[in-house]
Formats: sequence, C-alpha cells, structure tokens
Amino acid sequence: MSYDYLTPGVLESTFSAWVRDPNYGFDWHPLLRVRMLKVRKVEKSKNGKMYYRCIGTDGKMSMHMLVADNTGAFDSGSGQVVTANNHSYRLMGGNKPIVTLSNFTIDENEYPPLDVPLVGTLVDSMYSLGIEPNPAHFQSNANSSNQVQKDEPMNDADVKDKDMGNAQGTSAAPQISGYVGGSVPIVKKDLGKQERSAIKPKTESRAIVPLKTVTPYNNRWVIKVRVSDKSKIIHYNRKTTGKLFNVTFVDESGEIRATGFNEQVDNFYDKLEVGKVYYVSGARVNTANKQYSTVKNEFELMFDRSTHIEPSHDDDNSIPVNNYSFVPLDAISELEANSTVDVLGVLTDVQEVTSITTKKGTPFEKRDISLVDDTGYSIRATLWGDKATQFDTNPGTVIAIKGAKVNDFNGRSLSLLNSSSLIPSPDIPESHLMSGWYDSKGKNQDFQAQVDNSSKKEEPKRTTLETVHLENLGYSDEPDYFSVKAMVAVISQNGTLYYPSCPDCRKKLVQLPDNTNWRCENCSKVFEKPFYRYVLSVCLNDETDQIWASAFEESGNIIVGVTANELAELDEKDPELKARKLQEFPRLEYIFRIRAKKDVYNEVERVRFSIVSISKLDYAAEAHRLINDLDMLN
Repeated sequence: MSYDYLTPGVLESTFSAWVRDPNYGFDWHPLLRVRMLKVRKVEKSKNGKMYYRCIGTDGKMSMHMLVADNTGAFDSGSGQVVTANNHSYRLMGGNKPIVTLSNFTIDENEYPPLDVPLVGTLVDSMYSLGIEPNPAHFQSNANSSNQVQKDEPMNDADVKDKDMGNAQGTSAAPQISGYVGGSVPIVKKDLGKQERSAIKPKTESRAIVPLKTVTPYNNRWVIKVRVSDKSKIIHYNRKTTGKLFNVTFVDESGEIRATGFNEQVDNFYDKLEVGKVYYVSGARVNTANKQYSTVKNEFELMFDRSTHIEPSHDDDNSIPVNNYSFVPLDAISELEANSTVDVLGVLTDVQEVTSITTKKGTPFEKRDISLVDDTGYSIRATLWGDKATQFDTNPGTVIAIKGAKVNDFNGRSLSLLNSSSLIPSPDIPESHLMSGWYDSKGKNQDFQAQVDNSSKKEEPKRTTLETVHLENLGYSDEPDYFSVKAMVAVISQNGTLYYPSCPDCRKKLVQLPDNTNWRCENCSKVFEKPFYRYVLSVCLNDETDQIWASAFEESGNIIVGVTANELAELDEKDPELKARKLQEFPRLEYIFRIRAKKDVYNEVERVRFSIVSISKLDYAAEAHRLINDLDMLN
C-alpha cells in the first residue's frame, strides 16, 4: 500500500533530533501528517477535554500518540488522517516516548482501508533508533509535579492502555506540554497585541543559512532573501477550484521558486513585495517541476500553515535584486532549442500588439521586440499576454530578460514564458556597460540576425545511403545529421506539393468564404493571394541505396527548378506543363545535408528524413576528397 498521502520520514527525523537534544522542537515544528492505526479513549481532564491514546504512522514509522479532541471524530475507531502543525515528544512510564499532536486538522477525504495492523517499526523505547539519548531526558523532575498543566492527563496511569503494549515499570517524571524530560518547563504568557508587535520576529533571532543549502533533507532553516519576481494570482477550476501565486526568492548563493495556494495566497500575497527583503522559514521543500519553472534550482518551496515570513528591518545590499547568468547574443545559436536563457541587450524595435487564436479557440496577445548587444548580433523576443500589452519601454533602453525560452523556428528567437521576467534599465554593472557601449558605438552599427546553428556544431559526416540504414541513423533519442552525394530520382505527386502560406510568419493561410482573400489565423491578417511554399516528398538515390526525404522551400526550388508560386500558377493555366515539370526536372547530383529523426505513427516507429540544405557539386573539391580517401587506403 502506498502512503504518499502522509509525510514519510518526518517522525524518524524529528524523533532522532529530540533524542539527541531534549529542547528540540519548541521553536520550530515541521508539518506532520499521520494515519491512526489504533485509537482508545481516555477519561476527560478537569477542564472537560477528551483525550485519546493512539498508535499513528507517517507511512514509515509508527509511534504512540496523544490527542485532545471534543468533536467525536476519534470515537469511530482507527483510520483517521490527521495533519498536525505542531507536535512534541515526551516520556511515559518505562521511558516510552509519546508524541503529542496539537493544532491539528482531520482530513475528511476517503482513503483505502488499512490492510496491515502496523506500518514500519513501532517505537517503544528511547533506544529504538540505535541513538544514545541525551542524559537530560532522565534527570529527576521531583520538583516539577506542582507545575503540571491541568488541561492534560496527570500521569501515565491516565493514558495507560495494555492493549497497545503499554509497559509497566519505574515511571520517569511526568511529562507534559512544555516539559521534555527533566528540563525546565516552557511558560506561555498571554501577551497583549502591542507587546507581541514589539517582540523581534522569531526568524530574525535564528541563524541564517544560504538559500542553496535548503533541501528536503535539511528542514530547520531560515533564509534571508529578496523577492525578485511575483506572479499574478491565478484562479484554477480543474478537479477542484482554488487560487495560487508564485514568487521567486534570491540571495547571494542562488534563487528558488515558492508557491502558495488558497489560504497562503490570503496570508502572503500582499505581504510580499518585489524588491524587498524577508526572513522565510517553515516552508515545505519539494523537487522542482521544471515544466512550470525556469528558476535554476532543483528544489522549490511550498507555503503552508507552518510557514513564517517576516520583513527585514534593513535593506541588505549584499542580497542581489536578481541572479542573472547572461549569455551573449552571438552564443544563442549554439544553445539547444527549448532551453532557457538569460540575456541582456539594448531595445532597438518594438512591434504593435497582435492577437492570435490557438487551436482550442483561446485568444492571446503577443508583441515582438528586438534586442542587440556588443557582440554585433540581434535577436527577436516575443512577449505574451500582459507582458505584451503593458510593455511601454522606449528603444535605446537596456533590458534584462531572465528565463526566456529559445525557439528555433525561422532562425533563433526568444519567447518569454509566464515564469520569465523582463527588467528595463536594471541597476547592475553589466547594464551600465551595455548602455555606454550603445551610446558611443552601438547605435550606428549594423547587426547580424540570429540563425539556427544547432545542427552545425560540427560538419556532418559524409556517408552513403546504405550506411545510413546499416547504422540505424535516426533511431536514437536525438536526431542524427549526415551528408550524402545523391540524386533526386522521383518527386512524389501523391499528396500535397506546396501549401498557401503567410508571407510574414509562414503559417498556413485559410481561404475566406468569398474565395478571393486569404486569412492568417496566427497574424490576424488578410491577404489577396498567398505565398506558396514547397512540402515535397522525394526519392534520393546514390550508388548504394535509396531513401524518401522531405524537401521544403529553398530545397524544393533547386530540385524542381521553379518556385512553388510558379508551379501553382501553372496548375491554373497549364496543368499539363506542371505535370511535365515534375517529371522532367533536372536530375543532377548534389550534396544533401539531411536530418534523420525517429517518429511514431499509428504506433509504428519509423525514421523521417528531412533535407536541411542542398549544395551543388564542387568537382575540384570532390576530386581532392577522392585523392584523400585513396591516400588513407594506402
């Protein structure tokens, strides 16, 4: 049975820490979620509270527990799932440890019935984990009997339960809330509102740790961080309804993303302001879901009821506003498509906002901007939604973009995600240097647009079509690139030869009902006539074998000898001439650069070959190549 709905390991972690240190746990409490395996009612205390003696498990370890509840939720027996914001340990008779749960809620959801009487090891002794207990646990507490709080059972006899294996023997000092072994009890004072506000926040008085040390395995931490980004409140309505928000924290060591749901949105959204410094503790640490986050951290925080956030009384200048890892624009072409990147550049062009509609009918606003930097390159970045409509920065301004996605359609470009941030004129040294360069040199400079060089990192090997099949090129997870000297033998006329495209974005146009105009759903523009682009399927032959490959616009022009627009006109004016063009095209040898990529269609795995480029034969170079091959044989 899976116990993922509990908090496996929390009992073992906090119990082992308490065994070593009797005072552990009174200034900080991790969230504990347990399921009750056995429940037995104990008599009421003098103030009318009903107590229950239980055995509960966190999915990994079981312990004796004590809870106070007057709702009757525990009268029905075992099986309750309890979420406790606070829990503490104390000793009962025979040095038996027991967990007291407080500030807890009972989950009303249904869970599978328990099919085992016990989960994990039942902790019946201070020595259960093989750890030598701190001697303070066993010190005499003879003088503390008069300090027992009267809202809990007075001693072990009040909660004894022989059915649960309650050991009889010499009783240690009675342990109550505020006591741990023989240590001094913690006295709780009811403070007035003004007194509470004057107290220094708990988080500020504790040791601060670097953000990069926060992991699921280190849960007693306080971080001092700056808010670098905060999302809007997002309302969702899927299996359940609710709301959430995301925030990014940074310090000198790194960055981390945090998320709050529902009650935590109400508690923390207005409290957290971008640019301000806070002390944060008690948040749950999870493995980051990279599908929704571009923050460079393998973990992320989840706010819950145990989370404490207090503003810092000083604006610590050692904490950066953001943690950037800028990549020069001339290096973007070497990055993998769909990776994320931080860039710094000068804004040179701002396009108008346009609206597009997805296949599901959802409208989106987008805006394209252009950036340049001192490497001599420019790049286009696309803003979406509010980032597009609210963008009002003037050309000539330095802009820092964090977490943009790298696209490889029509050359390299950037796309800002929901988690991306855009900061005009950031107050960082790199920005000031970039501004000075642009004012003195950059504004009068010509820039080179980005192209997709991801497939050009190394010259693809020259091979034969027989070797392509023998080596199973294209069947790996990443596409394979190769070059081959071959000739087009056949152009398939089954299916589409070309398609009506948008002159601006290359997306397919839709003919309007009037049969005269064409509309681009992506650009929301109407055209009198489309720009046709090739999507050919051709058979390539060399002296060893053959393959079928796809050929697109530029490659199609070379193969057929006429453009797709010209062929489309022939289709209307002279269909027979069009057919002859497709049959009598120049059958010449070329050097083809080809990409081989695995594809699954109708649950059948196959390789698709696409022509990346076509080059005419350089006969002198080919002769030298043959000479080199012969020399290698000798």
